Amino acid sequence: MQTTRTGMIAFALSFVSSTLVFAGSLELGNQAFKKGDFIEAAKLYRDAGEQGNADALNALALLYLNGKGVTQDNSEAAKWFSKAAEFGNSDAQYHLGKMYKYGHGVSPDETRAVDLLRKSAERGNSDGQLELSMTLTQKLSIMQGDDEAVKWLQKSAEQNNALAQFLLALSYLEGRNTPHNNAEALKLLHKAAEQGLPSAQVKLGDMYKNGSEVAQNYEEAIKWYRKAAEQKDNNGQFHLGEMYVEGLGVTRDDNEGIKLYRMAAEQGHQDAQTHLGLMYSQGLGVKQDYTESIKWLLMAAAKGNANAQFILGTELLAGHDGPHDKSEALKWITQAADQGLAQAQVSLGSLYMAGFGVTQDYSQALKWYLKAAEHDLNLATIVAWSKLGKMYKEGLGVEIDYSKAEKWLRKAAEHEVPDSLYNLGLLYENGQGVVKDHVEAIKWLRRAAEQGYLDAKNKLKADGILVE
Repeated sequence: MQTTRTGMIAFALSFVSSTLVFAGSLELGNQAFKKGDFIEAAKLYRDAGEQGNADALNALALLYLNGKGVTQDNSEAAKWFSKAAEFGNSDAQYHLGKMYKYGHGVSPDETRAVDLLRKSAERGNSDGQLELSMTLTQKLSIMQGDDEAVKWLQKSAEQNNALAQFLLALSYLEGRNTPHNNAEALKLLHKAAEQGLPSAQVKLGDMYKNGSEVAQNYEEAIKWYRKAAEQKDNNGQFHLGEMYVEGLGVTRDDNEGIKLYRMAAEQGHQDAQTHLGLMYSQGLGVKQDYTESIKWLLMAAAKGNANAQFILGTELLAGHDGPHDKSEALKWITQAADQGLAQAQVSLGSLYMAGFGVTQDYSQALKWYLKAAEHDLNLATIVAWSKLGKMYKEGLGVEIDYSKAEKWLRKAAEHEVPDSLYNLGLLYENGQGVVKDHVEAIKWLRRAAEQGYLDAKNKLKADGILVE
């Protein structure tokens, strides 16, 4: 009996001793990691991990994941994460769940991914909770529903996970899967922004700039854009640059604006590249330089930015930097138009109408004007309405249809387009598509004349009507 008891005590002491040794290995590994000695850290983590220390196993897996002290190897990372996850390490469960979700180092397995992420989430890991929420929201085949996704997002946000706070704020703002709640959204955005999350800082900047859900406050917008820009966030840099160029909340400063645009553009921000191209084209804050303008516009256009494609096309069409390159210009304007940019669609319609750079084709012109006319109200849609009215009135690329002509001309005339005011007046004078009405005709012709439209002035004078 005494021998047995002595043996048990010896075993216990041996166990405690080994535990302390390998706990010490973990701590020494952490110290080596902090000093940047990743090779030594990997050795110490391996020693502790092989004795079943889950934190050490997880730390070793992270070294393989990031290629620090060891050759980067997703498969090896997954192996060590798996060992740590078996001991219930929530961080390892989170990382391994992501690896199964995206197929990094393991074969993709949605069911396994969600199982691991749920285990991590249930252990209170805020990253696991956030990733589980996003996974469920992405509507994988094993999705449990929006309610569960929101539950885990809220739990993560409650643990001050900045990204979770930001995403939950967007959900409250948009009323997506949660009731619309501006006050809660603003509170969460401030929490995330104050933790330094650039996307939250930029969102707050946007809200204060546009007066969206908050009182408009340019100074507050600048504050948040600047915080993001100081972290080298290209969205923050771009939006802060806009504030300087537009003189919103600060004295207008094109030089400062272009400096910020360039910082964002060099990080690949397409809108910054487009704005920088325009600044060089117009000589704002820099010496006018069409070669430099086209360089930046081309960068954004090649990535599919419709605005850049359209502006690049118009630059090439104008031939500022050499001979007109009509075929190249047409290519970019067409790409922008295909993406649904109304300005490009109107421009393309006008090129086909005039036969400039392309074979004149009224049916193609009509097609692009009709596409532009479908957009929400903007200057390009108004121009499209005016062009369509004239085409249906004169039978250009389509049979004459005075009813359709009246429909489009009236829409444009209501926005004081002189040509449309004049042509609508002629329809009333001749009873084309409308009941003939001399008084109504004079009303529209007079409005065109008041806009300085010479044909309307001459017509009224010829009819003996006094025109001021």
